[in-house]
Amino acid sequence: MSQNSGVSYINPNGYAVNDIEDATPMYIGKVRADGTWLLQRYNSTTGSMSYANLSNNSTVTGYNTAWTNRATLTYGGYETLTGV
Repeated sequence: MSQNSGVSYINPNGYAVNDIEDATPMYIGKVRADGTWLLQRYNSTTGSMSYANLSNNSTVTGYNTAWTNRATLTYGGYETLTGV
């Protein structure tokens, strides 16, 4: 189930949380004002967080497309991303 609490949190990197899917796995969708997007996937079984953005999903250029396709994106460690 996709949820949007209506509350936006902006972190020091300028990202605002747009969407949260509170399921297994959990997805958190973030975007900057310039359109740069970042998705996080949390696996509660392993306790691991992985990340997706344009650098590991070069054909997904916009946040809405990324969020719609969140389950099929390529995720990796934060240290592997560029442009964050």
